[in-house]
Amino acid sequence: MKGRFDLRPDVKYLHLGAIRNEFVTIILATKGGDLKMKRVFILVLITIIAGIFISGCGPKTDGEITSVIYKNLKAMENKDIQSYMATIHEQSPIYAQTKQTLLIIFNTFDLKCELKDVKVIEKSDQEAKVKFVQITKKVSGPEFKNNKLTGIHILKKSEGKWKIYNTETKNIEYLD
Repeated sequence: MKGRFDLRPDVKYLHLGAIRNEFVTIILATKGGDLKMKRVFILVLITIIAGIFISGCGPKTDGEITSVIYKNLKAMENKDIQSYMATIHEQSPIYAQTKQTLLIIFNTFDLKCELKDVKVIEKSDQEAKVKFVQITKKVSGPEFKNNKLTGIHILKKSEGKWKIYNTETKNIEYLD
């Protein structure tokens, strides 16, 4: 077992719990050991652990948020209305209109989409803003202008899950 060690009666331990599914235990003192060195060691470990907590919390949350954007794109490419709508917030002002528009798009075009530069730029407990660049190209169908769209998705929580509430288009660059 990774990181396993036997407890010794002459050693004092402080168990800090699990961080990223790893158990963290600090050896506090041994009989006859250098206490000053142990204090420095403990301070260094606490600093490292604090860094793990700080760096570990943000990316996980950001990953949960950005994964919605990627799921949305994948559903679009797969022409999967149910999966696409599962990424849209039920209280979105364009929820019903989105489903109707998707039916038209899916029955008319075969599109290839690519996401670039997906980045969480703001977040709170209930709302997040994600800047993105999406390149959309026609694979088949009638006239369509291939484009590069820069925008911001506004996500809100719905029953504890992040969903796209609205999208602000910042720029559209036509590629043809």
